[in-house]
Amino acid sequence: MAPVPEVAAVPAVDAQHPPLDVRDPDVLRALAGAVAILDVNLRPRLVLGDHGLEAGFGRAHDLTTRMADWVHPDDHPAVGNALVECREVAGVEIEVRVRVRNDLDGWHSQTLAFRNLLAHPEVQGILVRVADHTVFEREARWRTLVTESPIGICEVDAEDRCVFVNPAFERITQVRAADALGIGWWRALHPGDVEKLRAQMRRAADGVETLPAPLRLTTPDGELRWVSARWVALQRADGGLTGYLGSFEDVTERRRLEERLEYDATHDRLTGLGSRALLVEELNATLARTRRGAGGVAVFFIDLDGFKRVNDMLGHAAGDELLVQVAQRLRGAIRDGDVCVRLGGDEFVVCCADMDSVTQSSMVADRLLAHVSEPYDIHGHEVEIGASIGIATARGEDPLSADQLLSNADVAAYRAKRLGRGRVELFGEDLRRELAQDRRIARTVARLLEEPRLPMLCTPIAHLTTDAIVGFDCVVDWGSTDLHAGEAIGKVVEEAGLSRALDAAMVRTVLAQLGEWENAPPGPSIPGLSIVLTPTCASSPAFPQVVRDMLVRSRVSPSLCWIGV
Repeated sequence: MAPVPEVAAVPAVDAQHPPLDVRDPDVLRALAGAVAILDVNLRPRLVLGDHGLEAGFGRAHDLTTRMADWVHPDDHPAVGNALVECREVAGVEIEVRVRVRNDLDGWHSQTLAFRNLLAHPEVQGILVRVADHTVFEREARWRTLVTESPIGICEVDAEDRCVFVNPAFERITQVRAADALGIGWWRALHPGDVEKLRAQMRRAADGVETLPAPLRLTTPDGELRWVSARWVALQRADGGLTGYLGSFEDVTERRRLEERLEYDATHDRLTGLGSRALLVEELNATLARTRRGAGGVAVFFIDLDGFKRVNDMLGHAAGDELLVQVAQRLRGAIRDGDVCVRLGGDEFVVCCADMDSVTQSSMVADRLLAHVSEPYDIHGHEVEIGASIGIATARGEDPLSADQLLSNADVAAYRAKRLGRGRVELFGEDLRRELAQDRRIARTVARLLEEPRLPMLCTPIAHLTTDAIVGFDCVVDWGSTDLHAGEAIGKVVEEAGLSRALDAAMVRTVLAQLGEWENAPPGPSIPGLSIVLTPTCASSPAFPQVVRDMLVRSRVSPSLCWIGV
């Protein structure tokens, strides 16, 4: 047997061969699975079929040199032996099991078959056939996955030249493969994100796992789109960098949804104005600037007067349209940089920085009130409303938070509405004292409600003819607390939402007293006790049942407890 030739050392083609013209059916069937034909000197004569091209033979000048790259180096002697043996035995097919490289996922076992057809008048060569198509089938499967994948795939070599893109890349970036190959793949990227992508590629080359990064793309028609990009480094067996493989997922719709959700979280959907969250954020930033000596800040709390009447008479659609027009007028009445938000319902807030005096703030409030109070055309109806505006201001030395400043403006607006509506009130020391007093009253009442009984004052009720005591009129003994009857206790109780709890506590106290008298009567007859409910409970359809349940539990005769409205 002749010496085994080195697979990689077979000389290149140096002669022309006539075109192949085969009519023998047996040979045609053999050629259908062949990848190449070698001449008598084992030199490449012809590349055949799709498998030959898929193996890369069609891109090489020397078939066996390409085979040397394709076949694992440890298997080169086996291939050389098979070729020599095949050349010596005519008509016999020699198979050899080797490892071949697949560019997508490494080395795989493969069976190559060599058949001596040197004596065949048309072929005159050695047929190279892939007897086991596992690798090519796997390549075809991977190629289908890459081609049909909705994720854009881009391969870039170590010199930053694009060597491959799949159809999804073309669809996502709107850059054709012909334009992307080479250096054209950059053209879709937004200029501001090029460095971000390069940094991601550098991290991949350093072996750092890269997280998907959001990148902007600019389409040829100017549309801005978003992709989530990720890169992995491609390396040779010796660890040398050969390039990068990038994946691009179109996340434009997801990004738009996130932006919409973020916008909705900080803006009112009906009017397009900011929401409370945006107001607090802007107000905190403005207060931080004022503490550095940058002027003052004024907050205007605007509560519409007469809005409910419009809503009830013309319907909610008309009410919504009115709110939209109010928002437009408020935006038109403030400066660029001022903040206007809708808190909800018919309440709006304007925040203005660089307010250096109370006079300047009052002028702004008067302008806002004038704009809001002009007549409106709502679905063909002329509508007039007003507004009650509360002002709260702060300067650098004031240790106020955004919530405190907003609460002060709300209190001032409430006072404006309570004093007649259609007016402006400034939160000052007098209102601050009034607010402090209201808070003190609310805290005191809340503490009293935690006690088993309320302190009561009982005023005798006498019969005009007989002068006999027939009952007692009961009220809470505020004097036994730190409150005074002359204070606005009833107003604070209503505003603090304590009316029902206070009325229930009064009924409970009266029933407890009557129960004691039934066990130890104070005189010949047990007098009745009367109380007067607050307006909130008097108008509540559920409160009478509450009283009936308390009477049942106390076992006191209903005739002894007189409850008035």
